[in-house]
Amino acid sequence: MPKGYPKSGVNKGWFTHGQEPIKLDENYISKEYLKNRSIEDIAKELKVSPQTIHRRLIKNNIPRRDGSFKKGHKMLSGVEKGWIKKGDKGSKSLAWKGGIRCSYGYKEIYQPQHPFNSRGYVREHRLVMEKHLGRYLNPKEVAHHINGIKDDNRIENLKLLNSNSEHIKIHNKTKVRDSLGRLLP
Repeated sequence: MPKGYPKSGVNKGWFTHGQEPIKLDENYISKEYLKNRSIEDIAKELKVSPQTIHRRLIKNNIPRRDGSFKKGHKMLSGVEKGWIKKGDKGSKSLAWKGGIRCSYGYKEIYQPQHPFNSRGYVREHRLVMEKHLGRYLNPKEVAHHINGIKDDNRIENLKLLNSNSEHIKIHNKTKVRDSLGRLLP
């Protein structure tokens, strides 16, 4: 048995720090939390993690200040915390990063007016191909990266394909196969 634990075994409420066990006073935790002290402050004082304090509050049926206290409690969103106004979108949002994001290695540009946007964003290689062609791409059309680099969106590196099946055929040709024609990893 590790040093620092009581000889009778590990009792609920015992935690070790170095060699000596610390007994958590659950009444003290509850009283301090109800005095509007933060979970983090109480945890620092008792030298335990905030998760430990939170578990003790749940065990003693002390509701969170947001009104929840069950396991898997609802975390407050930025709107509920008050640091984001409900409805702030685009450049008005505090999380705004200039309208550019990365998803699965593809660069996406904020274009809420685009007819084929996904939650306001369109992949940059599709926008480059649309500008080159002078029209919107059909949702079934694919702008293929010739060199395989997802964020290399130069028009010289893009090829327009009519369907995803054509796109899959191109990728399957470049994969290495064994003597029986099976794809190798």
